[in-house]
Amino acid sequence: MTFKRFDVLVVPFPFTDSATVKRRPALVLSVEAFNDRAGHLVLDRAILQSFAKFALTGVILGAALWFAARFAAVHLAQISAFRDEAALLILVVVGAVVYAGSILALFGRRWLVSLVR
Repeated sequence: MTFKRFDVLVVPFPFTDSATVKRRPALVLSVEAFNDRAGHLVLDRAILQSFAKFALTGVILGAALWFAARFAAVHLAQISAFRDEAALLILVVVGAVVYAGSILALFGRRWLVSLVR
């Protein structure tokens, strides 16, 4: 079981004789950086799956932007004015559409709605 900073727990505190204990409230003060270094952080399966999905989304986005840059270079080569701006506009549009589509495909609409709330 994991706890966040400022959670209040009821824990058994031992008396000085160490034979008896009494349950008392305790406040969690540990910071996450210490927990990470000490190995006290437990990642559940849902978080690991989310990390994998975001990594896959990054790979998909990178590939789409690479192909879009190749497309822009070939098809905008004859334009002298605003060639770079047009290529940038193509990359922005392709990046936004591909990223939004891959997030929706991998995580689903319910995840996006819960994120916006």
